Amino acid sequence: MIYSSNQIKGIIVEGCDCSGKTTLIKTLKVVLCEFGWDVMDLGHKEGNQFDRYMHTYAQADGVLFDRAHFSEIVYGDAWRQGKHFNSWERNFLDQFAFEKFIVIFTQVPSETLKKRYQERSFKQIISLDELEKIQTKFAETLSHPKTITYDSSCIENLTILINNVLEILKNAGIKKNNVKP
Repeated sequence: MIYSSNQIKGIIVEGCDCSGKTTLIKTLKVVLCEFGWDVMDLGHKEGNQFDRYMHTYAQADGVLFDRAHFSEIVYGDAWRQGKHFNSWERNFLDQFAFEKFIVIFTQVPSETLKKRYQERSFKQIISLDELEKIQTKFAETLSHPKTITYDSSCIENLTILINNVLEILKNAGIKKNNVKP
């Protein structure tokens, strides 16, 4: 994947609960703060979803997104009877995201997903029975050649992923403190 500095507006991190998304975002936040980047949570909010995501994506410059329109699709299908985007809106958002953002999908084997769920000490919004289905739906939704899939079940994978992201940013000409060539 070859990007240029005017192409990369940010990074989108997606995945179901217990997939390692939060740990990845915390790590990326530390690394990317040296580039002047910020973190933004794009969880569901009421209103016109297409306008909300398009406006946010268009305004982004050096932003690490915790969730994006992909979560809107997956969780919208699971919990809101598919009320999110019509087909042209989804196609437009998908195309924009894959052209302008590094998209990372966090996942783990089913056994690890369930173990992490059961080890959490707080009440989950998602049920244990839904976990695997949601992860599968994310895999389908993010089945694009530019998606970087990250298996968080092995700690070494985190280092590899961070190095890959830094290499992509370097090759795109994005430097520390958001100084672009």
